[in-house]
Amino acid sequence: MEDVIYHNGDFHFLAIWNLLVCTSTLHQGQGELQVRHERREFLRPDSVLADHCFDTAARYLVESRGQMLMVMRSHANNDNLPGLLPLEFSVL
Repeated sequence: MEDVIYHNGDFHFLAIWNLLVCTSTLHQGQGELQVRHERREFLRPDSVLADHCFDTAARYLVESRGQMLMVMRSHANNDNLPGLLPLEFSVL
């Protein structure tokens, strides 16, 4: 599990490129909590698949202007760029 965010009444759990969306409903009369879940997957852009100079360090879920986004932080692959540790951020 890389990150979790509460967005639009649901919990969103991020695990690499998979997103698990959990919706909970409390039935007042019965005192019962019902949880429904749905699995979604982020589509990887071609630029992420083709870029071998950077390794993904972390992924974060953020909310901006009512939209949920995934921010990916990458660092240089030392095999391709020895001695350099530049960071790169991508918003998906």
